[in-house]
Amino acid sequence: MATTKDTSVNNGNPAETQDLGEQLQLLSPSDEAQPGNERNRCSEGGQNDPSGETSNTLGSSCCKNISVFSSSLVSTMVQKHPLAVTRVLVFLVLLILILIIALIIVALRHEQGCRPEHPHVPSAPCDPCPGNDWIFSLGKCYFFSEEEKDWNSSKAFCLSHNSSLAKIEKERPKEKAFLKHQIGKEAFWIGLTRRNDKSWEWEDGEDARLDVIGDGSSCACLNDPKDIEASSSKCSQKHRWICISEPLKNTKAILKKDGV
Repeated sequence: MATTKDTSVNNGNPAETQDLGEQLQLLSPSDEAQPGNERNRCSEGGQNDPSGETSNTLGSSCCKNISVFSSSLVSTMVQKHPLAVTRVLVFLVLLILILIIALIIVALRHEQGCRPEHPHVPSAPCDPCPGNDWIFSLGKCYFFSEEEKDWNSSKAFCLSHNSSLAKIEKERPKEKAFLKHQIGKEAFWIGLTRRNDKSWEWEDGEDARLDVIGDGSSCACLNDPKDIEASSSKCSQKHRWICISEPLKNTKAILKKDGV
């Protein structure tokens, strides 16, 4: 009779029934205790507890578990495969060294800019001329055409490349030797025209001190490699031509510094 009385009392008290249910729930395994659901508890803990204490506790627990797992995994790898781990570490170190060296090389090239490979040879450092068909010599860029055009068309070609028909200075013996080697026996238009008073001038208006031989034609070409003399020719006649220009702006300072 006493047992029946106690049971009836418990059934009649809702608070005690609720406490008993909570105790049974704590003793029984739940989905939250499974390892796969630990992640969900970490991410949703803040929603269940507005104060944030539950979220912080679960987050700390997750971090500790991950850290312990990672350390254990690394330790196991080192013990079971020491040679493989060593190779991986060596590879990573070499990769880092290669990247550092590459960055240093790029930085040095950017700092130094364009420089000639052989400082004592007046070659074309870092392409100071308008194109690959141009020749860098004596601090200037020269273009010797392969095709033939009339004088005006030749002039237009040079202008389109930010240059002009060649202006030959008789007082420059090195330039004479260079031109002799380049032109051979061919005739090349130069930037020399006849004024109305029969005198000759360069495109920039300067008086020509170069000897010009021939009839009364208004344009001149270079065709005497021995003495570097010019011959008059009809402007409509087709010849090869010589363009001349200053080095590109971004290489002038370097060329001057290197004594070219």
